[in-house]
Amino acid sequence: GGARCGANGDGARDKCGFAQSYTEGSSWKAYQMEDLLWVGGQVAESEPAASLGKALTVPFIFGCQYSETGLFRTQKADGIMGMSSNAMTLVPVAVEKKLVPSRTFALCFTKGGGIMMLGGADPSIFLGPLVSVPLSKPSGWFTVRLVDLRMKKSGGGGKGSSQSIGVSEAQYNAGKGVI
Repeated sequence: GGARCGANGDGARDKCGFAQSYTEGSSWKAYQMEDLLWVGGQVAESEPAASLGKALTVPFIFGCQYSETGLFRTQKADGIMGMSSNAMTLVPVAVEKKLVPSRTFALCFTKGGGIMMLGGADPSIFLGPLVSVPLSKPSGWFTVRLVDLRMKKSGGGGKGSSQSIGVSEAQYNAGKGVI
């Protein structure tokens, strides 16, 4: 993926096709599409305000999948969003179009949803201090070295209320998947 139509697409019937395969065996195929992407406001409660006109929009190229294999057919999650530093992906496009000041982004997952922040993070919506993690490599996927994954204990509230899920650091960083 990541090539503009005509550069590396399959070009079949005036459609630009591209594909991605993953180490565990899943794959997808898609046709390249372009539409306006609306980026939300400054804080989580903001709406992508139409009153700002095109100030919060960017022409964005994405894939419309027509074939999926492996886990894409059986997992509960629907859809995938690749986060890489390729010039055609969301974070670099948002920086290039000056919608956000930097390649910094934050993802917060919660039961039933979550939030994605581009260009930084809003510290007022987090309970603890924000911590940035250096990238393991300067290009490609936004890759970090994972040391541990901790889950909140049921009913836990304060400090010390999480526990490791018990997977070794070597297993996390073996190049077999993405969290």
